[in-house]
Amino acid sequence: MIENGIFCVWVIPGQFQNDGGSVDKGKKANSGIDCLGEATEDVDKRLAISADIKIQEERIKELVALNNQLRTELAESRQREIALRESEKKYQHLIDNSPVGHMIADFSGNIQFLNQRIEEYLGWKCSAMIGKNAYNLGLISDETRQLLLKRLAARLAGAPQQVIGFPVILENGKHIWVETIATLLMEGGRPVSLHLAFVDVTDRKKAVDALRDSEKLYRSVIENINDTFYRTDKNGKLLMASPSAAKLLGYKSTDEIIGCDIAESIYYHPEDRVHFIRKIKEMGAVNDYELLLKHRNGTPVEVSASSRYYRDEQGKILGIEGVLRDITERKQAEGILRESEKKFRALAESTSACIYLIQDKKFIYVNPAFEATIGYSLKELTADSFLNFVHPDYRELVRERAEMRIKGEKPPEHYEVKIITKNGQEKWAELSATAIEMNGQPTIIGSTFDITERKQAEDALKKSEQLLRLVTDNIQDAIRIVDLKTLQYNYANPYVEKLFGLTHNDYQAMPLGANLDDESKQRLWQLIRDELAHDRESEPNRSRLIELKEKNIKTGQIVWTENNASFIRDETGEPKAVLSITRDITERKKAEEERLRLQERLNRAEKMEVLGTLAGGVAHDLNNMLGGLVGYPELILMQLPQD
Repeated sequence: MIENGIFCVWVIPGQFQNDGGSVDKGKKANSGIDCLGEATEDVDKRLAISADIKIQEERIKELVALNNQLRTELAESRQREIALRESEKKYQHLIDNSPVGHMIADFSGNIQFLNQRIEEYLGWKCSAMIGKNAYNLGLISDETRQLLLKRLAARLAGAPQQVIGFPVILENGKHIWVETIATLLMEGGRPVSLHLAFVDVTDRKKAVDALRDSEKLYRSVIENINDTFYRTDKNGKLLMASPSAAKLLGYKSTDEIIGCDIAESIYYHPEDRVHFIRKIKEMGAVNDYELLLKHRNGTPVEVSASSRYYRDEQGKILGIEGVLRDITERKQAEGILRESEKKFRALAESTSACIYLIQDKKFIYVNPAFEATIGYSLKELTADSFLNFVHPDYRELVRERAEMRIKGEKPPEHYEVKIITKNGQEKWAELSATAIEMNGQPTIIGSTFDITERKQAEDALKKSEQLLRLVTDNIQDAIRIVDLKTLQYNYANPYVEKLFGLTHNDYQAMPLGANLDDESKQRLWQLIRDELAHDRESEPNRSRLIELKEKNIKTGQIVWTENNASFIRDETGEPKAVLSITRDITERKKAEEERLRLQERLNRAEKMEVLGTLAGGVAHDLNNMLGGLVGYPELILMQLPQD
């Protein structure tokens, strides 16, 4: 190689120098060869060193590249750690300030996590509950505990999520009603704990219960019937049905359907009973389950069923019993969360509650449930003011309350508004919101529930109540209800004022029988005593007619009434009141009296006519007999001489 040749030219001359600087001529040839050999060895060594140096340089380059790569990965790892901490902080804020109560517990009921909302709901300190067993804190009754344990077992067995409502005992001993939905938290593909999201629905339950009670009262007043109760054996044979079943299905009597196979004879689609039974097996009972039954004339009859298994004393299933009536409402569920970024994100994005975060009047986060409800994606929602997704009639209200929260004021946490979906549909939503600080900025965190079905049901209840009240207030019959414990009227419609001279409010303060004569009073008391004495062996929905002689308190006039009376029963089936629909039959009574009087006169006239006819006949016979006696003397006189 040229490089080696140059190197040799520099080395070789030095090998021929002696100590004096001259050349040894006698050893010239041998010394040159020896020197050349030594130079060659030296070159080889230097070449080996050079090769080692190149290898070391390559290794250094590799180490430098590896070092740079490690520095890059370390920087990226730090960025991910910072992002993870920010994300965890974000979701920690989300849960701690959520308007929904959240609890995480293991399958034995030991509490692992609670948010602040639980403490506000219950009045119990979170620190006093974490680590304790939820079943042993006295928050729920034994019945509720059994319900929750049964539902937990069903969830672990694969049953779907279901909203459950039940009463909770507060620290002060009072009760509130909550709705909860449970979510299984998974690790490694298996469930490890349970997350529960709670919402206080006490006010809503009171309102709905009041509407339902009002509807029940007025429906009983107008229709004077109960819902259809039925019982079947485990093979689907109808064993028992209330009289209203005959009316519902178009039969003259329930005797025509007792003993029939209800799938074939009563279900419009026989296969629906298979699904119905499967649902009862899964849930233990069903409420407001929609069914199509078959009228006697073949037309469909839509009902809802609230049914369950009934059992013998040993707990063996004997069959199914239940009540058929119209569907009234459906309940919604909400919220779940986690205690770390993994848990909190899975919780927020798997809950059926619509969760959102708002900063500067724009959405910065919505969960999938929110997107599904409103129809917009998060990208579409963040491009515009959140107020543009609120119905125009409610934008000002939402804007005012959002500003109040940002200012630290406390507007109502829960209120109802209309929202507009992507396809233009209007939906009712129940908003729950609160203000927090996130990343140094004021933020509104809230949850939304689609309550469109509930609002429709409530509107239907209100319309039904208004219609029933309109009928009772304007019907031309007196409607009265007597409490069997106090024997006082606790309801009277406005028509009683026309009939008896008292306002319906004053009439309600009057005891039973106060305006009856003695004979009517005795018959009324005897009827009530007899019906109560034989109630258990008699038809529960029977009614009795009785005519009473009553008095108009204001004018003192006698009023004859015809009363259709029946019992109103409590939840156990025991009579608690008497419902009477009363009709004024005074004119009918007067007409009957006039008819009897005229009949009596007619009978007398007919008797006189008979007597007159008889007398005329007797006179005629006498005239015939006396005619000869009268005529012969005259003839004799004509034959006698004039002197």
